[in-house]
Amino acid sequence: MATYRAFVLREDGGYARYIEISAACDEQACQIATLLNLGAKLDLWCGGRFVRQFGQQSRNSEFSETPAQRRDREGTGENRDNFEDGSCA
Repeated sequence: MATYRAFVLREDGGYARYIEISAACDEQACQIATLLNLGAKLDLWCGGRFVRQFGQQSRNSEFSETPAQRRDREGTGENRDNFEDGSCA
């Protein structure tokens, strides 16, 4: 089992909080994240690896960026723990 985090995005594009998910692979983690989606945008991460974004499409073009692109542009980083790669073999 790998540990994933579903980060809830704020309107300004930053992360409000995260929900920890244990899953066997990306596909399973994505299924769980889909069930967790409460109308907010979610970024699913496995350690430092971005997996997928879920949720409503915003009219704000800033949300079309990947989290890495947003961090590079803003010069900030999110504080996440490092986990092993949880992709399916």
